[in-house]
Amino acid sequence: MSLLLHISIAAAFTAPSAKDDGRPVNFVDDVQPILREHCQSCHRGSRAKNGLKLKTMKEVLLGGSSGAAVVPGDSSASLLYLVISHEKSPNMPPDEDRLPDELLQTVRQWIDEGCRETSTSKPGVRADTGPAFEPVVLPPSGGAVVPKGARTQPVWSTFRANTVTALAASPSAPLVAVAGHEQVTLYGLEHDSVLAVLPFPEGQVHSLRFNASGSILIGGGGRAGDSGLAVAWDVVTGTRLFELGDEPDVVLDADISLDHSTVILGGPDRIARAYSTSSGELLYELTKHNDWVTACAFSPDGVLVATADRAGGLFIWEALTGREFHQLEASDGGINALDWRADSMVVAIATERGDVRQYEMNNGNRTRRWGAHEGVLALDFLPDGRLATAGRNGFSVLANGDGSRSQGFAKAASPVTSIAATRDGAHVLVGTLTGGLRHYVADKEKPRSFLRVNPRTDEERAVLHSEARLAALEVELPTFEVAVEEAQVTLTALIPTIAPAEELVAMTEAAAQQSAQGASRARAEEQTAAARLTAIQAPLPDKEVALAAAEAAEPQLRTAKERARAALDEALAVSSAAEEVFTISPDDPAAQAAQQAANDALAGATDATHQADLDLAKAEIATHSAQTALTLWRARLATHVSEHAKLETRAVEAELVATNARATATDAVNQFTALQTRHTEATASLTRATTTFETARTDQAHHVTLLETARPAWDALRAYLEQSGGRVPQGEGLTLTFQG
Repeated sequence: MSLLLHISIAAAFTAPSAKDDGRPVNFVDDVQPILREHCQSCHRGSRAKNGLKLKTMKEVLLGGSSGAAVVPGDSSASLLYLVISHEKSPNMPPDEDRLPDELLQTVRQWIDEGCRETSTSKPGVRADTGPAFEPVVLPPSGGAVVPKGARTQPVWSTFRANTVTALAASPSAPLVAVAGHEQVTLYGLEHDSVLAVLPFPEGQVHSLRFNASGSILIGGGGRAGDSGLAVAWDVVTGTRLFELGDEPDVVLDADISLDHSTVILGGPDRIARAYSTSSGELLYELTKHNDWVTACAFSPDGVLVATADRAGGLFIWEALTGREFHQLEASDGGINALDWRADSMVVAIATERGDVRQYEMNNGNRTRRWGAHEGVLALDFLPDGRLATAGRNGFSVLANGDGSRSQGFAKAASPVTSIAATRDGAHVLVGTLTGGLRHYVADKEKPRSFLRVNPRTDEERAVLHSEARLAALEVELPTFEVAVEEAQVTLTALIPTIAPAEELVAMTEAAAQQSAQGASRARAEEQTAAARLTAIQAPLPDKEVALAAAEAAEPQLRTAKERARAALDEALAVSSAAEEVFTISPDDPAAQAAQQAANDALAGATDATHQADLDLAKAEIATHSAQTALTLWRARLATHVSEHAKLETRAVEAELVATNARATATDAVNQFTALQTRHTEATASLTRATTTFETARTDQAHHVTLLETARPAWDALRAYLEQSGGRVPQGEGLTLTFQG
């Protein structure tokens, strides 16, 4: 959020515009007079339209059946301002012009500045919506509690049922209890199967509630104007645990406390009574009701008990002592049902007037109210705070805690008299005035199935089950037989391919090993040649150095020879000159000496020339020898390089062959393994198909045998039911125990 926005909000709530006298706009001084003059004729007292009362600040903040009337700090979201400014329908006051702008500005300013009650009140006051609520996660109760081996034969079995007077969903399992005439039926909701029938020969069951763990079902009922009582059953076995009360009239509602020590019940005699479950004695009577006690229930924590009546009276009592805890506001019209929120902090009621109301337990104030149906006949709190509600208009919904719709269901043709939802909301059961019983599942508007209030007899269900199973088998058996034949064909086709595939594995494995050995030998030969090549390459640098040295010495010796030749030519010239002088003057000592010196120099030059020629010849021979040796060595090296290259190529080719041979062998193994797997699967498939087929044939024979017994029994019972009006004989003649 930007700093500017923070500043704007702070300004709206802490620095309001002042009236002429310097005080902030407030309810008592500015808004209440406007509402008194223009609105309270329709919105005050017990007959306030849409449940919206506008006399006091608290009433304005509580709102009415359409929700909150004002949102402190935001007139644009406040229904009160929108309808009086004619920005939203219905325009208020009805059939009148819009209020003057200065009055609208006062109301708008009051809301935007935080809805001060007086000039000294703090802004930002919000309507009290009751204690904060977090969806309750109920502790595990040791697993799902469902009937096991309980009686399933109904007392009454009729297609056209009586009104569904009560429903209750188990808190521990997908299980629902359905009230019927002289019986309660427990349906498993996963398959809509009858799991137990609990006889109630005392009359009609009018109320049903499970205890916290789902192990006990408490029901209240009786015969109108004659007698009433409460009965508790063990859900697993279906046996009666106890029965309490000897009421002068039918029991309309009953509940059992958290610790199972107390049962509360109420009915037309206007008194709610609490009984001890251990002794059966009357613990206390609650006598403040002025009309039929239509609903009563313990809070989930067992601390309080709520009772309501047909005249709209609503009381909260201490469960242990029966002392009054709260007398809550009376409702216009009767209260048809009530239930507690899972945290025990809020109780909700369903009123004949058509709204749902919630009250918090700290001060007993109403926190919410909304129009739900045209006469709300039933409601059920879910652990997550949602409410399942139903009414005379045939509608049933799952509502959020604030009254907004969570999920709606298809409208029934007659009033919905009962509703119950499983703890996770995955299943919702709806019962109607004409005996319709609809089973809805989460997120689906239309019912998944329709159940019977008075279920089929064991005999009828046995016949229907066997007939349905035989009809299914008529379709399934040919399919199963074809599956056996196809599995056999598949297996037969696979068997001849096993041996060739195994032989191919052996052959390709041998080829792969042989190729690997050849590659190993070729690589060894290549490595030997490489060693020889290295040995031959080692002396080559020395030979190249020797040739270079010889070639470097030869130019110097050739130069020395040329110098010696030049010296010899010079000596010859000197000697020739000396010879001429000596010829002229043979006796001249100087000529003689000169001739002798020239001869000596000539002899020396001749010797030097001969030596230079000899040294140059030796150098040329050495160069030639080094050149010849290097050439021969290089030729030998080239031969070995060529030989090594060939061996390297052979080795690479042999290794490639070995790699390919190994890949071929691996493919053969994989194909053989896959073939073995297919063979194993085909064998298993044939076994399964054969087993399924044989089981189906056995099942067919079994149901044929069952029908031979069940159909005559059902035919006889059906004739009896037609005469008895649907009453099932109890312990008379042959009955079948059906567990399908």
